[in-house]
Amino acid sequence: MEYYGSGPQDQFYEEQYNYNYHPNHIKQLVKLCKKHRNQHVSILLMNGKTYDGFLEFSDEQNAYVALPLSAPEEQVNSRSQDGMTGYTLERYRVALASIAVISPYMYY
Repeated sequence: MEYYGSGPQDQFYEEQYNYNYHPNHIKQLVKLCKKHRNQHVSILLMNGKTYDGFLEFSDEQNAYVALPLSAPEEQVNSRSQDGMTGYTLERYRVALASIAVISPYMYY
């Protein structure tokens, strides 16, 4: 697995550390990350941005999230030789200090 750590990702990651956090909040987020590991989640950052992706794993400082790169319209047209559709994931690390809420993504 490759986690991007150069270019815009570094800037994105550095921007996340501009927040103060409470240690109990971090402990709660670590528990939530363990509970929702390998699930599709919605992550709300303290700056108001929301990300929907797959929570792959976490440690005591970061959550590692895989976000789809292409739009759903493009995914329909990207069929492999066996007729299955797929999508490309880009992996990011998100500082737990910048996360306000992690919730499972609801499918209706």
